[in-house]
Amino acid sequence: LSTHAVAVAPPAPGSRLYFLHPWKGRLLAGTGHAPRGEQDLHPRPTEGELARFLIDLNLALPEMKLEARHIRHVYAGFLPAEQPGSTRLLREDMIFDHAAHGGPAGLFSLTGTKFTASHRSAKKLLDAAFPEQKAALKDVQSGTIESDDQAAAGIFEYDWRPSNGSREWAAPLRQIIESEAVAHLDDLILRRTSLGDNPARAL
Repeated sequence: LSTHAVAVAPPAPGSRLYFLHPWKGRLLAGTGHAPRGEQDLHPRPTEGELARFLIDLNLALPEMKLEARHIRHVYAGFLPAEQPGSTRLLREDMIFDHAAHGGPAGLFSLTGTKFTASHRSAKKLLDAAFPEQKAALKDVQSGTIESDDQAAAGIFEYDWRPSNGSREWAAPLRQIIESEAVAHLDDLILRRTSLGDNPARAL
């Protein structure tokens, strides 16, 4: 399709815009939003929601002929909405000071809006919790992680497997376990490293 990320949309008024990005020999496509109620505990999309997602992509790019069998993994999660059952997302972070509502002093809750804005959201929370220690927000510069440092950062190839006869591969994982608050195996595989990107290998 392309060596760069592209944005596509079905040829119909009001259609959602989707982003496609080549990644580890595969294609990342997203994103879709689906309503969930207060009692819904799992964000994973239904078969019907995935089918509509594929219909949209095929309308935008008919030559791709995407089918359900092409889906290898789905990244799903909850996003803060204006109200339960809505797909209208919050536009501003919400910081809740529990002490101001009869709760423990020094306890704050944060509802963020975007992963890409998490650094700024964290600063807002720290400024609210420690107003006397406000510090300037430093810009976070993006960059490429050198191949020698990728394992230490928890980044592995899509089809990576431990090498036979050597335990060197275990050292970066052990360091991540000790320094990244890994409480369960799924923390390590799904949230602290890219090992869970290939479910056929990792799960």
